[in-house]
Amino acid sequence: MITSLHLRNFKRFESLDVSGFSKVNLLSGKNNCGKTGLLEAILLASDDMPLGDLSTVFRLVNGGQSSQPRNTYSYEYSRWFGRNQIDDWAVGFSDGEKRNGRGPGQSSDALEKLNGNSRSWHGERYECVALRSWPYAVDEDLAAYESMLKLDGTEQKFESLLRVLEPKLKTIRSLPTKTKESRALYATAELGEAIPLALLGNGVNRLSAIYSRTLGSKAKIVLIDEIENGLHH
Repeated sequence: MITSLHLRNFKRFESLDVSGFSKVNLLSGKNNCGKTGLLEAILLASDDMPLGDLSTVFRLVNGGQSSQPRNTYSYEYSRWFGRNQIDDWAVGFSDGEKRNGRGPGQSSDALEKLNGNSRSWHGERYECVALRSWPYAVDEDLAAYESMLKLDGTEQKFESLLRVLEPKLKTIRSLPTKTKESRALYATAELGEAIPLALLGNGVNRLSAIYSRTLGSKAKIVLIDEIENGLHH
């Protein structure tokens, strides 16, 4: 579990040190104050993923698809990680025993100051689940659900969690659509036949996306952007 977070010259944060994290943490604040930026900082520090790959993890989404090809954004997006385009930026966190850190390359003095002895990504790789704000692509939801089914007991757990919001729900299944050229998620309730999950409303679909991705993963960290978006009150 993350116990503290440290940022230097990252995006709008000149210097930020936050501690006192618990197992579940909720970030709130005005629009464009840096909430998603904190999630991106944690994701960067937890993995050695290419910097440009972050451009479509939480942002630039239209109908579940990146609004333009990823390579259009990768350089343009990542070069603004540094505050006012300063290359000397760093992000890091501690889990109480170990420290993970990330900078833009081999010349990051900020990372050396932040972590003591390393100038590039270092630490233990933390598997993360990163969930963007609604909407998702149908194929993404389907792939997450089918991947989840590979683990024993997840199907029953998944359905029981959704029944908290929709008690009439019986099962969720991956079935061929009417065209039989593709598949989609269908729900059975009390209507005598399976209906597309999308017809049950945003709340069920949002939770379905969150549960399928988390139950199907052994991730140590789950990052959810705008968690309230689409959820039932």
